[in-house]
Amino acid sequence: MQTIPLSRRKWIGVTAAAAAAYASPAACAADSARPKVAAVFTEMRLRSHAFHILTSLMGPYLFRGKWTEPGVDVVSFYADQFPNGDMTREASERFKVPLYKTIDEALCLGGKTLAVDAVVLIGEHGRYPKNELGQTMYPRKQFFDQIVAVVERSGRPVPVFNDKHLSYRWDWAKAMYDDAQRLKIPFMAGSSVPLAERRPPIEFPAGEVVEEAVSIHGGGIESYDFHALEVMQSLIEARRGGETGIKHVQLLSGEACQNAMKEGRWSSELVTAAMNAERQAGYKRRPTLRFPEEPFVPRHVVLVTYKDGTRGTAMTVGSGGDRWNFACKLKGQKEPLATAFYSGPWGN
Repeated sequence: MQTIPLSRRKWIGVTAAAAAAYASPAACAADSARPKVAAVFTEMRLRSHAFHILTSLMGPYLFRGKWTEPGVDVVSFYADQFPNGDMTREASERFKVPLYKTIDEALCLGGKTLAVDAVVLIGEHGRYPKNELGQTMYPRKQFFDQIVAVVERSGRPVPVFNDKHLSYRWDWAKAMYDDAQRLKIPFMAGSSVPLAERRPPIEFPAGEVVEEAVSIHGGGIESYDFHALEVMQSLIEARRGGETGIKHVQLLSGEACQNAMKEGRWSSELVTAAMNAERQAGYKRRPTLRFPEEPFVPRHVVLVTYKDGTRGTAMTVGSGGDRWNFACKLKGQKEPLATAFYSGPWGN
């Protein structure tokens, strides 16, 4: 499939045209009954997370070749930053979605009490400092606290979707969860990576015992490790006993990572099987995704020990933002179960 570059102006024009073409008098009449969504994000530019998510919320989108109606209306924006190539102001004007100066105003539509039915919190991308561990300090907790303040003042909980993980700090992530529980806010988080097409299209055999699993990505620390852990969890949670909890997590990089590889802390057979699944997936290689030659040497790894004894490893091999490979060893099975998650010709 040929990749067609899409400028921000062209994206806005195509989406607006699709929305106009799809709309009918009956659909317009029912608009008042559709859930109203406030979009709170760090920045919106081409291929940012706000771009990807809001593309599918602000008008019909293609799914399996058919226009699909999102069923909601985005009624307000809050943007924290406006980078080069910013799309926020133009999208606000074209789609008649007000851009507010504060999160409070965006949730209250300029009034004093909560005036939306849901909030999407997209705290990814933008210019934010890094801490001593190399984590980008995205303001998801700060955004969520402001959402909580409006919900608590208004006495009406609404669903909140948080893009990716909750925070770079464990105590803040726990506090966000606790606030959601306290106020009965339906709180969701994650990404679309585990929903990508599997090549080959494996189904995890329910009730099997997993001895070890590996999940491989080609990106940076934490932001892509999160996706690799998501991929692994999305499959091995079907194992016997389901999710039993995690006993121990360890991050290794540099010399410690190389020593662990020599010591056999994870299965090189599973790493090879996971990478071969990508090699055999049959999709055209994108120039942004480098496929290293064997042996597959990770830049860093996250070792996970589950309470039921299952061992999991998330690791970075090669480079590129579209690598999501998985393999695991099932008890009593000689051959690994392996697949590559394919995110489409545009790497969305």
